[in-house]
Amino acid sequence: YKYFNTDEIKHNAETEIFNIQNEKIKVIVLNKNKENAILYFPGRSETAAKSIDILKNTFSQYTIYLVNYRGYGGSTGTPTQKNLFYDAKFIYKEVIKRHENISVIGRSLGTGIAAYLAANEKVSKLILTTPYDSILNMAKDKYPFYPLNSIMKDPYNTYKLAKDIHIPILILLASKDETINEKYSNNLIKAFKDNNLKVITIENSGHGSIIDKKDYYKNMSLFFK
Repeated sequence: YKYFNTDEIKHNAETEIFNIQNEKIKVIVLNKNKENAILYFPGRSETAAKSIDILKNTFSQYTIYLVNYRGYGGSTGTPTQKNLFYDAKFIYKEVIKRHENISVIGRSLGTGIAAYLAANEKVSKLILTTPYDSILNMAKDKYPFYPLNSIMKDPYNTYKLAKDIHIPILILLASKDETINEKYSNNLIKAFKDNNLKVITIENSGHGSIIDKKDYYKNMSLFFK
């Protein structure tokens, strides 16, 4: 699995550094000292800092933690599924001490990390934007002749986590997703058999452009009310 590490860009928001396994993980903190919090896990080529203003305003009643993965946004280290899962759990355990409740948002790559956290820790609500059932399944379709089951180290098998998540979930899909075929998202949707699931398609949006749409933020905001 290929990660697209992003550079650190200048911004005026506060950054908290978490020291994890000798690495420095930079987390952008918005709207400090609110009762409830949101952990945000971005896509594999997403620069989280670019969403500071819109997320700060959309979730003004929440403290928001934007996680820069290892190798992203000034964080040190190398991203792998094992490392990113470990970091997510570590950050959660630190942040939960400060807040009454924590909800989680994941986009694209981040949906696998967000789902992992929701399956293993106490999370209030979960938003998954342009999710997949499994990166391994996507790779198998693309490279059918390779023994990927045995060689792929970062499978991100989100659909296997679905049975352990029993909280309100919002899945947001792009109407013209050119990166994640709808069948992979639909496989994940079927894996969630809970009545707490809501699925919304954002019209005239692509995999990357969905975060530029007003309806995207409107639906997220309504879900948190």
